[in-house]
Amino acid sequence: MKLSLITLLSSFYVLHTITATSILPPWPLEGTVDYVKQLSQTIPLQKTTGLTKKDYLTTINGVVQFFRQYQNASGNIIDPYRGLETQYATPCFAFACATVYTQGLDNTLLNNCTAAVSATLDELAYDTCADGHCVFYMKPIMFSYRLLSPLVSSSIKAQWDNYLTLLNPWNDFKFPSNNWGLVGTLDMLRTTYITNFGNTSWWMAMLDAQLSIPDVTFTPNGLYQDHSGLNNLNPLPYDTFPISGYLTVMLKEGYNLTWAPFINETVTRGAWSHMLMQSPWGEIPTGGRSSQHTWNEAVSAVAYEIFASYYNDIGDTHSACMFKRAAHLSHGSVRRWQNPSGSFQIVKNHFDPSLRWGYEEYSYLSNYNLLPASMLAAAYMYSDDSIPECSAPADVGGFVFELPEHHLVIGNVGGVYVEIETYADPHYDPMGLHRIHINTCGVGQANACVATYALLSPTAGPPFFTPPGSGIAIGPWWSTAADAPDSRTALAGFNYSNVAGISFVPGWNTNQTIITFSIEYYLLLNGAIVTQDYTVSVNSDGSNPQISVVSSVNLAGGIAIMERAKQRNITLDNEHIIQATKLGIMDKDWVTTSPAANLTRFGTQFPVFQYDGATNTTANLNTVARTLTISGPANKSWGTIVYSVPPPQPDHQDTWIYDPSPAAATVCRNGLMGTSWVETNFSTSSPSMTQIITATN
Repeated sequence: MKLSLITLLSSFYVLHTITATSILPPWPLEGTVDYVKQLSQTIPLQKTTGLTKKDYLTTINGVVQFFRQYQNASGNIIDPYRGLETQYATPCFAFACATVYTQGLDNTLLNNCTAAVSATLDELAYDTCADGHCVFYMKPIMFSYRLLSPLVSSSIKAQWDNYLTLLNPWNDFKFPSNNWGLVGTLDMLRTTYITNFGNTSWWMAMLDAQLSIPDVTFTPNGLYQDHSGLNNLNPLPYDTFPISGYLTVMLKEGYNLTWAPFINETVTRGAWSHMLMQSPWGEIPTGGRSSQHTWNEAVSAVAYEIFASYYNDIGDTHSACMFKRAAHLSHGSVRRWQNPSGSFQIVKNHFDPSLRWGYEEYSYLSNYNLLPASMLAAAYMYSDDSIPECSAPADVGGFVFELPEHHLVIGNVGGVYVEIETYADPHYDPMGLHRIHINTCGVGQANACVATYALLSPTAGPPFFTPPGSGIAIGPWWSTAADAPDSRTALAGFNYSNVAGISFVPGWNTNQTIITFSIEYYLLLNGAIVTQDYTVSVNSDGSNPQISVVSSVNLAGGIAIMERAKQRNITLDNEHIIQATKLGIMDKDWVTTSPAANLTRFGTQFPVFQYDGATNTTANLNTVARTLTISGPANKSWGTIVYSVPPPQPDHQDTWIYDPSPAAATVCRNGLMGTSWVETNFSTSSPSMTQIITATN
């Protein structure tokens, strides 16, 4: 499938032509994109979001009106909890404010918008940006300049122009090697495409530095590798941020020089890959730093709107309506977290902002309200309201795939969505199945489809800076004779330091109503192989969504793990092999090993979402029916999740426990989560247990 965001003429290239195919490897998800696009054409959308371009303005205006009260006499936005101007809050306010004003929603805002632009440009000119974040200022402030410079007095415009001339990016921006560098490349707008102040050397040099090592910077699926997690892990929010929010905008704003073909192919792959990753509730995958922040989806909306307009312009109306749907799903996700005051909950929970529940150390009310507001302003700017919605990948599903560089497996069938973490960052994520989102009403029938509250399912389990080993996710646990009494070793409690490798085997059965796949974890230092077989299904009318997970554990020992990995053509992490040899798990020739441990206890774990900062769930355990039912209040339409396990084998019995008390709960980004444990007796060296998850409205 040949995709192109821009038509490029060789006369525009400088130095030499860089073709995408000369640098980028084959696109792993291209076949999946082709299949889902064809599937979408045969499965009509039954329920639109109802959102329009104007709704962006309503959302943005709520944030602007809330934060205008925190603008000081100099035009800066002061964070109401920190008491200081914070990061890029002021330039983002300027762009959001300018958008609201110029579109006629509030004709009293001009002085607020103008003051914010002046304050921002003064900081850029003299390198006094809040918290050293000058590099983030360029996109919102240049778009503000474009909207407002024709409307202000000649003296104010002259002052702005002088500030833009004084800016020295080599001094203000430094030369960051992470996502900050790509963010700063929109200094292009100041030096070339909106104004011609200053030279282009900084942003061109930054593009060269970031893009000349594509295998380090990008994945073959067009995703950015920020390497900012523990052990250089790649959090997906910091793929979304520079790719969707900046590189895609760079092309849309006219960049057509040396790197244009490469950027074009990369961001196009990335946009389609992101659509495949989008949950039916409009969210990007969870995991890593800054996940579960509202700005994640606001950034996504920018790229989706750009691609919707692009495909519409070239006559590919079906791709256009798929991207329009994805944009509106993203915007809908953001709107769900907007308070009556107009401000956003910056993390997806309902705790008071003063508690900073689920916040990063750099998360503040002002910067992470005004950043998404400015991103939605960009989405509004690029939105074409003539494009309708049609079914998107989040609605139709019919696929499962692995993102090896981001250590995720993602599957979706008809709006029943699963996300599995295979190499967890212990600060943020559990191992295993840690997200289920169910919303089959996009393509399901109104009287049959099921939509459950995104947090209920659950949407992300601990840890969030919880003690090591405390992860909660759907999956197995076990104990050996060497373990302390009543202790459990759960797959969810493992992280990248425990996993020598994984094997992902995609579906033996994959279509629009069912997907199947298998994941095997090689825990070399623990002598364990954990195997999980997944079946995710839904009826064609959207009824009866179901996830089945069959988990087994085999404490086979080091040599058996090596042999199993070899059978599946999996190369295990060499550091784990060295460590296993040092610990005597294997000898240096991998010939002998200490005896495999014997399992003494085995069972499974279910996460139980309890409280989101405002609302408690209800959990009912029925040991006779072998079900645990979790519901929200009836007046909130949260729906119901039901966990169950099949009856045990003859002569076997299960024990199911759940402590609903807050004292037994664990902190997660979204609130409080409890754990339910099922234990079974067994008579084999590799016991297994099936977990079934269903949902109703």
